[in-house]
Amino acid sequence: MSNIILVEINGIIDNLKNQCERLGLNYKQVSEYNRLHKEIDTKSVVEFYQIKSIFSYKSRRRLYTIWHNMKNRCENPNHNAYKNYGDRGIKICDRWKYFEYFCIDMIYSYQQHVEEYGEKNTTLDRIDYNGNYELSNCKWATIIEQVNNRRNTIRLENGESLSNYCRRNNLRYRTIMSRLLNGWEIDEAINTPIQTKCRHNDRVSPTGETMSQLAKRLGISKRLLDERFRAGWDWDKIINTKVREAIYYLPCNRTLRQHCIINNYDYNLIASYYIKKCNLSPHEALAKYLENKQKKNTP
Repeated sequence: MSNIILVEINGIIDNLKNQCERLGLNYKQVSEYNRLHKEIDTKSVVEFYQIKSIFSYKSRRRLYTIWHNMKNRCENPNHNAYKNYGDRGIKICDRWKYFEYFCIDMIYSYQQHVEEYGEKNTTLDRIDYNGNYELSNCKWATIIEQVNNRRNTIRLENGESLSNYCRRNNLRYRTIMSRLLNGWEIDEAINTPIQTKCRHNDRVSPTGETMSQLAKRLGISKRLLDERFRAGWDWDKIINTKVREAIYYLPCNRTLRQHCIINNYDYNLIASYYIKKCNLSPHEALAKYLENKQKKNTP
């Protein structure tokens, strides 16, 4: 009779074999596990095998990975995150040093969180980031909730994290943080409107036209208009200042325009086509123009 193990499951006290039969568990596996793991009480061994029969291996495997990483952060000095956990005095409660107990305590809430938010968005989070890993101080949280609960998180007067406030109000978090790092007060940083950088095409003139539309209407390059804007010109000066015409000189120290007037040549054709489009020098452009003109006049 001394070898009979009595265990209470769901308010029923009976020997281990009968309890396993009642729950549909393999008695030999449970009893062997119970014999090899003296640190785990018999009731917890039965509950653990119940969990194994209910939840898939994938769920239990990921839960084990979470538990294993938790132990490394707190107990392994060679782990990358040890300085932020174990080195700060963050510990794991005695019960959770065994995966079986951690699994019994957390797998049902884990499964509920996974069904609602997905497996990749389910992380183990401490309610008090300075507290230990124990049932009363841990919960499952999304990645965003996890980030908002870090000890270096900036919070507003109402306790809301700055990143969550920026996300809710469609503000650029990096801009607000840059202001704070430059010495701005937090109220000033979040309430001062953020100037939106826009492309030249999107810059709007007082006439309601974009820079591209204005350049097309005035017959001026958009690049020139933008250079004037960056130089600090007011809009009247930007719009009304005429573009100085390029002056092309010939080897004879006479301008191309003067030479065309004297000889009755088509200056606009030479300047716009042969020089600008064909990328010829004024002397080459004039020679090409005369050559084509002579071809046209030859019967």
